[in-house]
Amino acid sequence: MHETAALDSMVSVVIPVWDEDPRTLHLLHERLSATLRSLTPNWEMLFTGDGSPEATSQTLQMLAEADSHVRFLRLKQRCGQETALLTGLLAARGQIVCTMDCDLECRPEDIPVLVAPLQHGYDLVFGCRGSQMMRHVPRHYLSRVFNHLMNARWGVRLQDWGCGFNAGRREVFEVLRDQLGRWNKGPLKVVFLRRASRWTHVEVTQARRPYGHSGYTWYELLWRGYLALTRGTAVSHHTGERIAEMVDEEGDVRRGVGVPAFECAPQQ
Repeated sequence: MHETAALDSMVSVVIPVWDEDPRTLHLLHERLSATLRSLTPNWEMLFTGDGSPEATSQTLQMLAEADSHVRFLRLKQRCGQETALLTGLLAARGQIVCTMDCDLECRPEDIPVLVAPLQHGYDLVFGCRGSQMMRHVPRHYLSRVFNHLMNARWGVRLQDWGCGFNAGRREVFEVLRDQLGRWNKGPLKVVFLRRASRWTHVEVTQARRPYGHSGYTWYELLWRGYLALTRGTAVSHHTGERIAEMVDEEGDVRRGVGVPAFECAPQQ
């Protein structure tokens, strides 16, 4: 187990959001802020709204206006979690970049565990829910089958393909700038693994979401799994150009300035 020392590097946490309970978003902001303050004096929290409903968008804009560490990028319509995540990764300014879901099923307090290997020569760290998944027997066995199929399909050995709680050095994610508008063989994690020279797993805690429930049905989860197995990662030239334009804008980080938004190809 690697120990985490105080960081001088800036840390960005990228959080794609679609439709989340405002109470969860406020609690996430509170807990994540406390964790990052204890880790480094330089940090940012970057929410990417994936065509979010009005209540979610208003909550995120309020957080961005009240806290200068918070940024909010908004997609005008739902383009899918992968596009929202990609947008946030390109916009992140930190030398260390973490990704996490917004539902608090992964604990913000585990971020020091995620970034510790980066201080010991690793480029990329994947969170792994491990034994925590045993609490949810159907999900556990479905996850095991999915992990086996994905590892066989893409020729790597990841322990938890479904965990969105990861961390890496900025240079790993910078590869995305060269890939906009291109077809990539494999999902985003495969794209990152091709760039990283050293990567590892760490076990993170799986918790129950405090409010609301998952927005995905079993059918949608199975469909997402099928696409991950059979398709690569592609962002259209139009969407790629709009992402590049938006992440280069400075208006989104100045308090009181309108939230930038752009059109993208709607999710199929």
